[in-house]
Amino acid sequence: MGKPKGVSDKDAADAYKRGQDAARAEAERRRAAAKADADARAADSNATGAQ
Repeated sequence: MGKPKGVSDKDAADAYKRGQDAARAEAERRRAAAKADADARAADSNATGAQ
């Protein structure tokens, strides 16, 4: 995959890095949300099962 004509190597590398950073941050946010959801479900399951 090449870069668009007229875009410098540095600008292309910076854009690529920003994209990688954004994807990493989104993946981390999704992991945290999934863990919070799993923890909430486990807590709810434990609370209802204990009665």
